[in-house]
Parts: sequence; structure tokens; C-alpha cells
Amino acid sequence: MWTSFDVSIKLDEQKDESLSQLKENEMLRTKLKHLADQYMLSEQQHEQRLKQKTLELQISELKIKQHEEKLIHEQSQMKVYADQVSQLLATEKNLRVQLTSDGEKFQQFQDALVKSNEVFETFKQEIDKMSKAIKELRKENAFLKSKTERSDLTLIELVEERENVGNLEAKCRRWRRRLLCFVSQKDAIRFGFRKELCSWFKRGKRLHRNPPTYTCALCAVMTVRDALNSAIDEEMSADPKVFVMGEEVGQYQGAYKITKGLLEKYGPERVYDTPITEAGFTGIGVGAAYAGLKPVVEFMTFNFSMQAIDHIINSAAKSNYMSAGQINVPIVFRGPNGAAAGVGAQHSQCYAAWYASVPGLKVLAPYSAEDARGLLKAAIRDPDPVVFLENELLYGESFPISEEALDSSFCLPIGKAKIEREGKDVTITTFSKMVGFVLKAAEKLAEEGISAEVINLRSIRPLDRATINASVRKTSRLVTVEEGFPQHGVCAEICASVVEESFSYLDAPVERIAGADVINYFLK
Repeated sequence: MWTSFDVSIKLDEQKDESLSQLKENEMLRTKLKHLADQYMLSEQQHEQRLKQKTLELQISELKIKQHEEKLIHEQSQMKVYADQVSQLLATEKNLRVQLTSDGEKFQQFQDALVKSNEVFETFKQEIDKMSKAIKELRKENAFLKSKTERSDLTLIELVEERENVGNLEAKCRRWRRRLLCFVSQKDAIRFGFRKELCSWFKRGKRLHRNPPTYTCALCAVMTVRDALNSAIDEEMSADPKVFVMGEEVGQYQGAYKITKGLLEKYGPERVYDTPITEAGFTGIGVGAAYAGLKPVVEFMTFNFSMQAIDHIINSAAKSNYMSAGQINVPIVFRGPNGAAAGVGAQHSQCYAAWYASVPGLKVLAPYSAEDARGLLKAAIRDPDPVVFLENELLYGESFPISEEALDSSFCLPIGKAKIEREGKDVTITTFSKMVGFVLKAAEKLAEEGISAEVINLRSIRPLDRATINASVRKTSRLVTVEEGFPQHGVCAEICASVVEESFSYLDAPVERIAGADVINYFLK
């Protein structure tokens, strides 16, 4: 029989078992939950891994697709390369054919060159024959020159016989016809004959006080004096603003007769005789230029321009700069410059370097009649002040002149030099009277086998540096010549320009030939 105590004990045991079972169940539940959580986590990881693998698979497929496209592109590129190789092979074949053809042509050229050498040898022999003939002609020319000099003396004696002017002119004409016939028969018409013949004919004409003749029947020949006179005359005729002023330019017709006939033609309103006051009439001229007129101011010699240098530099040269370009000064200062025969130190200085150092001035120095005519016209037409340096010893010299230069519209460019003589061994630069001496020196050098290139500067400021440097780069040597003082002269400026721009082309040091570094004496 179960007692209540037994039942109680049994219940307690069952209760303990139930509690124990409950704890076990709780532990199992916790463990089961933990396993469930682990399973869920594992599922998520598997899903992530699956997604990652899927993504990697897509990337791999994309890469495979790119590689396939690249392979297709490379295959097409290989096809293009194959086509290009085919073209290159075809081109190579054509070039080989062309090379074969060129080889044949080169062989033909060599054959032609051999033949041309034979022709050149024949030509050289003909040149030698011509050289011998030229030497014979030079001998004949020397003989003709001696006859011409004797004829000159005869004509001078006839000119001195002033009692019978009519007979003298008739004799001059006969001599002219004889010499024309004589020269044409000998085929030796030279500048010397033209010059002498024109001078003889003019001597007879001057006795009748006829106006100067610019040309003769033989050729176009003109003195520097007549070139300057005609240039002023034509510019005054073309432009009523042009007028002339200076000492004795009117009634006396100029100290060197440059203004001959202008007073009679244009009247005292445009040809002004001034007092002996260079500073005064130069200032008047500059003022007239301020007002729009175009004065041509003559100095009896440029040595006297020192009296007026304040107006030339401070009034004329600087006005355009100081007015910021609002004022132009179209004025020409002209007259003889440099040494002459029988004048003292105060009448014989060269002022080219003086005025060429001044900004605002243009400085010109003509040599021949064509230079004088073309440059003076350019100076009168120029809107800025121009210093025009003439040479007294050149006034009476005659030069050949082109038909173009005789035209009233003829004008030479300012700032451009002239190559008077081509050469390859040395460049010689000079201006004004010195050009004639340098040309004679170049002839002497040619006899010694030296080919000199002579440059007539014409324009001192602006200086034609391009022509000078181009010549030096050709000849690799430079000699500069001027009659002025050696220190700080035009020669020095040219040498500096060549050393700065063409030093590497020089084969020898540059040389300067200038006047002595002392004042000029009273020389004959």
C-alpha cells in the first residue's frame, strides 16, 4: 500500500525528474536554437559565396568576351598588316624597277657629263682666245686714249681762243662727229670717251651762255651739278610747297650753281636769298616745315652748318619724337661736305658721322649723277628732316645715267645701298667721293687676282646693314673706307655691325681706312 509519505516521495522524485527533464529540454532547446542560428549563418555564407562565385563567373565571362573581341580585332589587324606587307612588297618591286631605270639614266648622265666636259674644254679654249683678243683691244684702247688726250688738249686750246667763238663751236662739232665715227668703227665706246666728248661739246656751248645740256647724242650722260639742279627743278614744278633758301641761291644762282635758273623760273617767293646767318635762316626753314611747307636749305659748306646745329638737331630732328608723332618736319639740309682743293680746316671736314649719330635725321651721301638725282628727290619727298651731304669735287664730274633716272618720277629708296662692283674675295664699303677711288683700287686688285665687291652706301642713316652683312658673309672679309676722322666714324659703326651679326663668317679682322686723326690742312 502506498502511503501518503510514499506518494509524496514519489511525487518529489517525479518532480525532480520533471525538473531535470525540463532542464534537459531547455538545454536541448538552447542547443537546437544555437544549431539553427549556425545553420542560418551557414546558409547566409553559402548564399554570399554563391553570389560571389556568380559574380566571378560573370566577370570571367566578360573577360572571355573581351578576349574574344580583342582576338577578332587582332585578326582584322593582322589582315591589314598582311595587306600592307603585300603593298610594301609591290612597292619594293616598283622601286627596284625604278632603281634600275635610274641607274640607266645616271649612266646616260655620266655620258652626257663626259660630253659636256669636252664641250667645256672647247669653250675654255674659246675663252682663252677671247682673252687674248681682249688684251689686244686694251692695247687699242690705250692708243685711242692717248689720241683722245691729245685731242682734248687741242680742243682746250681752241676754247681759249675766245675771239672766234663761232669757229670754235663748228670745230667742236666736227671733232664730235669724227670721234663718234672713230669710236664706232673701233667698237670701243667707253665711258671715258662719252665723258670727254660731252665735256668738249659743252665747253663750246658755254661760251654762248646756253643752259646746261644733260644728254648727248652718244649716250645719257649728266654731271652731278646738273643732276641736283634738275631734281630740285622737277620737285619745285611738281609741288608748290617746295622752295629753296640759302646764301646766294637766287641772283648768284648758288655758290656752285646748283640753283641755276630757278630764280628766273619760280621767282623770289620760292627762291630766297638769305643774309649770312645760318642759325637764322635754318630756324626759319624749320618753322616753315612745321607749317607744312618743304624747304630745301642750302649751306655754302656743311662746315657752316655748325652755326645752325641747334636748329638741325633740337628743332628739326627731335620734334617728331617730342610731339609723339604729331609734327613732321619735311626739310632738306644740303650742301658740299668733306675735303676739297685748296680750302682750310674750317671748310673741309666730313660731317657724315656727326649727323648720322642723331635719331630723327636721315643722312644721305650721293656719288654719281643718278645717286644725286634719285636721292635728292627722295629727300625732298620724305616727311622727315634729311641731311644731304654732297661733295664739291664731284659737282663737275659726268656719269652715265639710265633712261629711267631721267624720268621726273624717278626716286631712289632711302636706306638702300648699291653694289657698284660684284666680287667674291673682299667687301669694301664707302660713300660719296671715296667710291671713285675705291673702284679704281678694285681694278688694281683685280689685276692681282683679288675680286673686290664695292658697296656704295648712298644712305648713312638709315644704314643698309642687310646688304653689307650679306656681302661679308659671301666674301668673309671687310674693308671700310671714309674720308672722315677714324675715331667714332661711319667705318667704326659698319665694323661693329659686321662683328655683331657676321663675326663667324670672317676669315680675317675687319679693316678701316679713314682720314688722318688730325685737322685737314690747306691742301691743293
